[in-house]
Order: sequence, then C-alpha cells, then structure tokens
Amino acid sequence: MSLEVVSYRFEPDKHNVPANAAIAKANTMMHDMEIEILSNMVRSGVLDTDRMLVVDGSLQFLRQDTGKAGFADLFYNVIGVSKSFNPMLPTSSKSKRGGVQIGAELLKLEYGERTPVFRKENDRGRVFGVWYLRICPKSRVSNPLDGIIKVEKMALEDHLDSGIPTDVVDNISLSLINEGSPTCYGRDKRWANHLYPIYLTETLVKSAFESDFVFINKFKQDFR
Repeated sequence: MSLEVVSYRFEPDKHNVPANAAIAKANTMMHDMEIEILSNMVRSGVLDTDRMLVVDGSLQFLRQDTGKAGFADLFYNVIGVSKSFNPMLPTSSKSKRGGVQIGAELLKLEYGERTPVFRKENDRGRVFGVWYLRICPKSRVSNPLDGIIKVEKMALEDHLDSGIPTDVVDNISLSLINEGSPTCYGRDKRWANHLYPIYLTETLVKSAFESDFVFINKFKQDFR
C-alpha cells in the first residue's frame, strides 16, 4: 500500500482541535480534484448545456474560488446540494437581532415545497442563490427537519439584479424531488435527505475502501 504524507497547519483561532484542521485539508484536496474533473468535463463537452451536475455539498465555501467570472463559467450547469445545514442561520444575509431563523421557515414546508431563493454572498464577493426543498414527507421522518435539503447555485451576471429565474429554480427542484427516496433506510441516518444517484455514488466509493482495522494494520507494518 502506498501512502502519501500531506502536511497541514493547525491554527487554534480557526480549528478547535487538530482533527478539524486535517478534515479541512482533506476537503480542500477533494475540492481541487472536483474542480479539475469539472474543468475537464466542460472543456471536452461531456457536460452538455441541457444537463445539470450535482456537487455533494456547499459551493459557497470553495477555497479555490477566484472571485472572477471565469470560475463561475465552470459552474454554469452545476448546483450544490447539502444534506445537512445550520437551521439557526437568519433568513436574511443582513443578520439582525431577533431576526427570523431559517429553521422556523423550514418547519412550514410540506412535501415538494421549497422556500424562496435567498441571496447569499461569500467573502470573495461571489453571489449565490440558496433555497431549501422538502424531498420526503413529514409523516415518514422522526425529526421535523429531516427530509429537507439545501440547494445552491452560483448567480450569473444576468441574475445579479433580477435573481435566478423562477422557472429554472422550479425545474431544478422538481428534478431533485424525482431523484429522492433512496432505499437506504436504516443503513444511513441521513436516508431522508439522500438523493439516489449521490447515495449510489457514495456506496460505490465506500465499497472500495478497506476497513479501519485493515488500514491501521497495514499502516503499522510499513513503519516497523
């Protein structure tokens, strides 16, 4: 087994424990790989203009974002879908004392309903449209926030003033609902928030992993 040692820096003001710094480094490397794959798909024409690619996770916090228009061009037909999110965030990007938290709005969502699209801006000035969508009926979940996903899309230049067109948001939302309900109940605590293609992809990738026990023993053998 070949091992690659990757250095990372633990910064106490950013990370509570060293493990979080390692996770942040691993996520950065993963995003580098995702963006490289996306760039190759766009250049080779594999990602057609009538297809949408789903990134598992948030797009707002990609460290690779240059803040330039060229970076957004890569994500023209890309959305980010998060199975977990912070329900305590305010509905407005302008945080106000006593303002409405997004969790209060999400409790109102019925199956197939979504929130309005919220405008979010990251520290690089990149604007995103963010909305929440219920893909699993309330009657099938034990936690009222289960079955809800967060969807993100980079705003194009044409969308900065008028916002992302409603028909685009509705079409994406309907497509995501149709990709829901994977048969992983009891095998993944996030089952109600899973999209079937993402669940299958995760299952395929994890099937190639060795168990923790086998990995640790091989790791020890290399250093004896």
